[in-house]
Amino acid sequence: MMVQPDWLGRQASARGGHAAVVTEEGVVSFAQLERRVAVFAARLAEIRPGASVAIVLENGLPLVEAVLACVRLGRPAISFDPRLGLGEARPLAASTVPGVVIASGATRDLARAVAREVTAELFCFDTDTHAANGARLPGPGIDLDSVALVVFSSGTSGSPKPIELTAGNLLWSALGSAARLGSRPDDRWLACLPLSHLGGLSILFRTVLLGSTMILHRGFDLPGVRHALAEEGTTMVSLVPTTLARLLDGSAVSAPALRCALIGGASAPLDLLERARAGGLPAAPTYGLTETASQVATLGPDEVLGETGRVGAPLLPTEVAIVDPVGQFAGAGEVGQIQVRGATVSRAALAPDGWLHTGDLGRIDSSGALTVLGRHDDVIVTGGENVSPVEVETVLARVAGVAEVAVARVADPVWGQVVGAWVVPNPGASLTLAHLREACRETLATHKRPRRLTLVDALPRTALGKIRRQVLASLREP
Repeated sequence: MMVQPDWLGRQASARGGHAAVVTEEGVVSFAQLERRVAVFAARLAEIRPGASVAIVLENGLPLVEAVLACVRLGRPAISFDPRLGLGEARPLAASTVPGVVIASGATRDLARAVAREVTAELFCFDTDTHAANGARLPGPGIDLDSVALVVFSSGTSGSPKPIELTAGNLLWSALGSAARLGSRPDDRWLACLPLSHLGGLSILFRTVLLGSTMILHRGFDLPGVRHALAEEGTTMVSLVPTTLARLLDGSAVSAPALRCALIGGASAPLDLLERARAGGLPAAPTYGLTETASQVATLGPDEVLGETGRVGAPLLPTEVAIVDPVGQFAGAGEVGQIQVRGATVSRAALAPDGWLHTGDLGRIDSSGALTVLGRHDDVIVTGGENVSPVEVETVLARVAGVAEVAVARVADPVWGQVVGAWVVPNPGASLTLAHLREACRETLATHKRPRRLTLVDALPRTALGKIRRQVLASLREP
């Protein structure tokens, strides 16, 4: 067992007056956050000691306190998206069986349903914390081998699955991110992603572990994000491609202190990243998974973009390999399935060979940079020929007037599968299917050209912006 001193307690001692969390209610220093977490942890310790804890809270200070209290007590924190419907939440509760469910007034109904499903005790943050005496609990420290967090996978190709991450996974993820992107004592990381998912939660652990500041928003609010970038000294921000596009589709963005815009959650088109950098946002595309506690590989904001899907070299504690269809390690430039191992990888996600088999396709070039080419099971097999959706999406995304595009397989009685493409036009654009088909004829081989081409108002996405390809075929023109 490897044990570390409590992460928040260490920062409260070293940088007590430094801002830990900034919300719309105000600034909370590390010393103040330490006291608030102590109060919450003291109360939580009385309720079914040792049981795991489901957290059903919206972005805000209570969620931060709940997660850090669970880490302090060594009790796994199970992160539930508060936007879930009751039918979605019940199977997730059954798969994790929490003993305690934490709610607020806004999430009480959903949390009550989760608690009822597994006969857990409901704890309402709005009232129950007042019963605590505030005494800081002495403890053995943080066991790096113990499960600290349970986060559900994004569910783009099936039901979400609970992923167990240890404190050690979270620690190494934060250190690996800092080694790649740098870490400064005055960093201020804007968190406008949901903290119910790892993209948001990882910001909390990075800032607490490294003693920097998290600017926490309730969600992505365009005026609020613009203000934080322009006026609040934001040096780091995490975005997904859809929110980056919204940020750029308007007046120029002012971000005088920003040194990195981490872009993940889904593949970002090359032209979007180029627009961001040209507009003063130092975009850094990244590839990560819930099973790897966030980042696997990240292209630094000062590195050459190259092509869509290029995400740079693996982070410090992470090893990436490309494996061909028969299980042999591929050479430089060869395409195959991406496998990952290292200190950030969830133990339960490892195959018997010691690797996480991601199901993603990619290649590693001679410089060691990874390019992600999409999901292995997204490959379209038409008439015996393989087609990568990313390749077709890249061509269509370059057409003038295209805002977004997604490509997926469509069943066909003759070819087995054919290429389908769903395109979102820019507002006011005079985009036609003829323009799109002409672009494909000029660039793509016959079998790669979409046989089903549809203009739509929006693409179906998960909370973190990943395209839900399995439902594309049900979309119709508006």
